[in-house]
Amino acid sequence: SSFGSATPHSIRLLIIILFVALLPYLLSFLCFLLAFVAAVFATPNFTSMELPKETPSGNLHQQMMWDLYKLQNEESRVKGDRVEIIFEAWKQLRGKCQRYWTDDIDNDKLFDAHEYLKAAISRCRSMVMGGGNDVKTIAPCHVEIMKAFEECKNLSSFANKKSSSTSSSDATPE
Repeated sequence: SSFGSATPHSIRLLIIILFVALLPYLLSFLCFLLAFVAAVFATPNFTSMELPKETPSGNLHQQMMWDLYKLQNEESRVKGDRVEIIFEAWKQLRGKCQRYWTDDIDNDKLFDAHEYLKAAISRCRSMVMGGGNDVKTIAPCHVEIMKAFEECKNLSSFANKKSSSTSSSDATPE
């Protein structure tokens, strides 16, 4: 038999070898695809929200996003440098929550709050990076992340000890 001729058996063997070699990559891609689809369908559609006509009352975090909207001359798209600042703030909140949890490692509720905060940040970053760099997307995300951080902080005995020793007029997160 010559080197260039292939039998049906050798072709089947080659296909099986290629399939087995590529299987881990296919599985990774399928897992990524499933996670992406789950995140998209599990997330409420914030893009259909209407921006308020006046400043919302009550919630400090909503007020911050409203101020951002006004700062941009009522432009609903958030510019890249401002998005990066928001992402950095979320990252710092995640780090603080993680420190609270590592200081109180046996606190299961704090662990759950930390995991929820991480998931919210990940989901929101994905939405923003996927074209949702819009106040209508970022504002609800920011509110959710700030509430999750506040829950983390409230569950932390370390944060509660620290905040009781500082001034109660300080409204910024630890």
